[in-house]
Amino acid sequence: MNHNLISIFERIAEATADEEDCSFSVKELWKWVVFDSENIELNDSLTIHEPSGIAIKGRESALDKTICIQGEYFLFDFIGHAPSYRLITAESPQDIVNLVLSDSGIFNSFTTLQMPIIKGEICSLKEVIELIHQNELEEEIYFQELINDFQQIIPTEITNNTFYSASQEAGNCIVKYKNKGISQQKAYDIVFAIKLVYRAIGIDQVDDFIDEVLDYICGYIGNKELWIWDKKL
Repeated sequence: MNHNLISIFERIAEATADEEDCSFSVKELWKWVVFDSENIELNDSLTIHEPSGIAIKGRESALDKTICIQGEYFLFDFIGHAPSYRLITAESPQDIVNLVLSDSGIFNSFTTLQMPIIKGEICSLKEVIELIHQNELEEEIYFQELINDFQQIIPTEITNNTFYSASQEAGNCIVKYKNKGISQQKAYDIVFAIKLVYRAIGIDQVDDFIDEVLDYICGYIGNKELWIWDKKL
């Protein structure tokens, strides 16, 4: 599917208009955004530093209003201190989730902003980012390990059988990190943030599964044998 580039940039600019540290104009985006995959030819007018992939000299030409980019799923990624502007092409909504929850995603303290774009529409991760910053969830190394391990457990297709087995596996995963020293509150906040990422991108079928694991963490379930901590949160 093709999307008009200026329309994508306008949506990013509109969605970030009220942000203090990262609001963008269409002109700024056109000057600095680095593309990948099917749209890589749009980088021909940039000077890109190797091997970082960051543009160090932007485009001087005006944006052609007829330019279209290929793809249905993108992630706008901005690192303010570099600065680095990227529009990353993804194959599916799940691929965007994986990017957002990866080592270089929103839990990384260097990441300033990530904004999923699904079929031309912006998905907001503001609530997740606020939660991460509020609880300083990016500071501990094993937090990212927990995110990666938990991601491997989430079933792509949920049936009665996979729900139960995956829930038990997820509970064991949390126990592993409890034994490493993660607190009950931090475990809850990380898993809740993962849930919010899926919800923001529109993958709703994992909601009940993640809620089940949250119940194990906070003790909001009748069977105390499933509690991971000895007290309710």
